[in-house]
Amino acid sequence: MSASRPVSPLRSTPPVPDDLWWLPGLTRFVAHSPEVPPGPQLLWVLQPPDDERREGPTLSFSALDPDDPVADLYGRVTPPEVPAVGFVGQTRARRVAEGRLDPAHRDGRLVHLVHRDGAEVRFLPGGRSVDGVLVPPTREPSPGPVGDTCRRMLGLPAAAPPPHTTDWWIDAWVELVLVVALHGTDPSWATLTELTGRSSPSTPADVAAALVSVGRAVPWATLHRDQLELARVHASAETACCCPPEVWPFGDPDVLAWMDAGTFARARRGEQPPLPVLLDTLDHVLAPTVADQVRAAVSMARAEVGGRPGG
Repeated sequence: MSASRPVSPLRSTPPVPDDLWWLPGLTRFVAHSPEVPPGPQLLWVLQPPDDERREGPTLSFSALDPDDPVADLYGRVTPPEVPAVGFVGQTRARRVAEGRLDPAHRDGRLVHLVHRDGAEVRFLPGGRSVDGVLVPPTREPSPGPVGDTCRRMLGLPAAAPPPHTTDWWIDAWVELVLVVALHGTDPSWATLTELTGRSSPSTPADVAAALVSVGRAVPWATLHRDQLELARVHASAETACCCPPEVWPFGDPDVLAWMDAGTFARARRGEQPPLPVLLDTLDHVLAPTVADQVRAAVSMARAEVGGRPGG
């Protein structure tokens, strides 16, 4: 960690537990302080403030990989004497003024702070305030890569995974279809349906039913457990020494073990290209009738699960 630095005493105004009165104020301070180093940072709260002595907290910052700062947090564990950790990153946001979205983008600082007892506070740039929005403290885990990693660093459970893996299977099938189309010679619809495990001729409705069925049958906890087991088998194989863990086909087993099902689910979903981009690309590499069948299968599968992201 970088050298620690004391900051000014802070007092918060939103209602929080008495012993955590400082969380919102510290979050807002970090969001605006010129003392915070540039670029994405891991924030360590080494010492909470002492209100009676009017002493501020002691903070430390560690620079994160600017290309993928969240992944840089994977596998990290916070020492037990550190009461809170946070993520600091730059983002672009727009402000809401008089009920309308200001078209101008403004650079702002995102801060997500999590305490060891499970309380978390976020500061989001933009919104109705020129300065940004302080999200009230909560002990409900916020589902997202930043909150997930901060909580896992403290040994806390992340937000629960989505209720099913159907959306993941849909996107995985479409991504596999694209791989086949880019490396094959104008694949037929029959060839693409075989990628779902169906050996007999299938309609788009059959493919949709297969994707929905496996998505409902295999929850994220099972997918996480299976991938961890595969990663451990691969890591113990002689071939594992030929390449670093970050490029192993099933991932680094230490990182997968550090994740829980919710963290794993959102990390895997975040790795997948956006579905509209995949489908638009397929329109250019598949025969028109085949591309239409792929779109029909995807549409029916998503309609079956309510058309909402479920995994």
